[in-house]
Amino acid sequence: MKTSRSQTNRSQRLRKNRLFRTLLKQCLNLKTNHRFFIVTDTEFQSFSEELWQRAREFVPGSFLIKAAGNGKDRRHFSASLREILSAADVALLAGNSLSLTPGELNKLEQQGVKLARLNCSDFELLGRVVAADYEKMNKLSRRLADVFSIGRQLEITHSNGSRLTMRIDSSKGVAEDGCLAKEKPLATIPGGMANVRPRAKSASGALILEEIGVVSGIGLIREPVRLFFKEGQLSRIEGSQ
Repeated sequence: MKTSRSQTNRSQRLRKNRLFRTLLKQCLNLKTNHRFFIVTDTEFQSFSEELWQRAREFVPGSFLIKAAGNGKDRRHFSASLREILSAADVALLAGNSLSLTPGELNKLEQQGVKLARLNCSDFELLGRVVAADYEKMNKLSRRLADVFSIGRQLEITHSNGSRLTMRIDSSKGVAEDGCLAKEKPLATIPGGMANVRPRAKSASGALILEEIGVVSGIGLIREPVRLFFKEGQLSRIEGSQ
């Protein structure tokens, strides 16, 4: 029994070490002379502390900053966070409550800071993603981004009756491969996706949401919610609360 538990713990440590090594060296592309900052909220604190301990082993200039999140004064928080991160070569925002305005992001990019956002703290899930064939995943992400770039209209359909159309003819697809590079100063971890920004006032159709759980300020959603859009505006809501 003790031997089995010891082997399990050792296996978990090895998986964590492999995960951290991939995040730090492959996804964040860290070098020994980098100043590396991790900013974490309460939810991601445990994960970030372990990642920071691992980072210090080969990047001496690694720092962990604990933040409560945006709070009510988002603008002040964003500006303060940008001032802190401006001293870094590479920075990681760990947590869904941490955010920067587009203007702050542009300032950091101009100052040469590479920034990544970590939005998953589940070791098992994150481990499966980063253990994937990154080269293949990157190629698929770029191909999907190219499809978005040449496409004119995006149509979302579902068997529950959802059908929503949006124009994307003036947008460029962006590949999110989860890796920082010389030509890519921003990244979202885990990657393996592509994004596109639809044209404003172009969404039309119906979107039906099912099993969406708890919504802030409303509570548990027990029935499907039907959202109807016309020329980019929400025109009608049916169902549930």
